[in-house]
Amino acid sequence: MLHYNKIGVIGLNNNGNTCYLNACLQLLSHSGKLTLKLYNYMKNNEKKLTNIEKTLLYLIINKWFTNKINYNPLIIQKEIAKENDLFNPLYCSQNDSSESMIYIIDLLNKKFSNIFQSNIKMFLQCNNCKKIRIQEEIFNILSIEVKHHINDSLKNFLKKEKLEDKINCENCGKKTETFKKYEFNQLSDNLIIHFKRFKEINNKYVKDRSKIICPDYITINKNNYELRGIIIHSGTIKGGHYYFIGKNLINIWYKYDDILVKKLYNKDIINDGYIYYYEKI
Repeated sequence: MLHYNKIGVIGLNNNGNTCYLNACLQLLSHSGKLTLKLYNYMKNNEKKLTNIEKTLLYLIINKWFTNKINYNPLIIQKEIAKENDLFNPLYCSQNDSSESMIYIIDLLNKKFSNIFQSNIKMFLQCNNCKKIRIQEEIFNILSIEVKHHINDSLKNFLKKEKLEDKINCENCGKKTETFKKYEFNQLSDNLIIHFKRFKEINNKYVKDRSKIICPDYITINKNNYELRGIIIHSGTIKGGHYYFIGKNLINIWYKYDDILVKKLYNKDIINDGYIYYYEKI
């Protein structure tokens, strides 16, 4: 018998520095709406799926339909390693969760391109003739700078700025000083936001440990979102560790630290996040 308040509360084995992957898998499996969508697709199209797609979907879906207290994602790691050697369990190498998330979402996008993809417009204005060019870009993860509040980070991303290098203006027929500005066009129901906490300063990478206020509910471009989970990086760049905190189906926060899962009582840690997952409501 499944206990409703415990559904989805499952730890993942660490198979040698795989906390970065476990955190990503926990995030991807933390939306009831997304899980239902994947479940319906798999039920009708399982034969169309590759082995790597099946193993990913089995974890995301089965996490919500089992009484298990933990799961070993080694088979997923091995399948991904067939296409990308960085995930090879034999190396026991620590990778970055944001880069791993991008790679896994790219794999899922082969069948489910509308799940994470958002559309953004980039406006390029020549400072000489003032002509504006518009380009559209697709993104799966929004990477933004660390500011005091997530809204400040979003405003900073969207602000008008001058490009460092001159670029060619077809109207002027030469390279000119150019200004760039972004504008959100169409946002995904599943919005993943990555904060740039690791920066290069004086030829050395350092970690920005600033607190970021990220409310449970935000509005972007008239779209309302609810915070469902967060990947957190603790420690230093050389000796860090990734874990995940997220809400279950009845909005109880849990901390998923590889195989260890426990209720989260101190919500201050929410402001230390590296990757945030917001779901449209």
